[in-house]
Amino acid sequence: MDNYSYKTCSVCYQENDPEAKICVSCGSDLSLHSEESYPTTEMLGASTGEYSTGADIKADALIPRGAIAFFPIDSAQPLAVTTENEIILGRLEKELTRDALDLSPHDALSLGVSRRHALVRRKGLGYEVIDLESTNGTGLNEKRLAPAQAYELKSGDIIWLARLPVKILFIETNPATTVTTSLNR
Repeated sequence: MDNYSYKTCSVCYQENDPEAKICVSCGSDLSLHSEESYPTTEMLGASTGEYSTGADIKADALIPRGAIAFFPIDSAQPLAVTTENEIILGRLEKELTRDALDLSPHDALSLGVSRRHALVRRKGLGYEVIDLESTNGTGLNEKRLAPAQAYELKSGDIIWLARLPVKILFIETNPATTVTTSLNR
């Protein structure tokens, strides 16, 4: 049996060399994450105008083709990068699975996020979002979404889970397409 220890990325769960500083799969800074800590986001105000515009990133360098990344509004480090066909966004305290993004460490409860707030799922080459009849509603950029209806997502959109904004970035799965997206919109 081999005693080699790996440094596991807390964003995409890729096993990396123990000396690695950046995840080989998603590009996340491995020094910022550990098994016991989570990336955080700071609430600066109640509207999009009061948030900083965030850092620029080259999406195709950070996000594998066919994956989607979820970012706090002021960070170039993703909360999660996944290739799952569906992911539930919410406060999933005791039922957290790899196909769910638990936003509890990001002040989700006080910002009005429901346990099962919204669903993001793959549709064709892109993704769509569905509000799961959450108590405080879901928004897409400046538009409030009707519950249980699918809305097309574009890379760079901001999903509002009650008062918690999460920016999404993805690359179309068509290998002939190369897209560079900025966190600034």
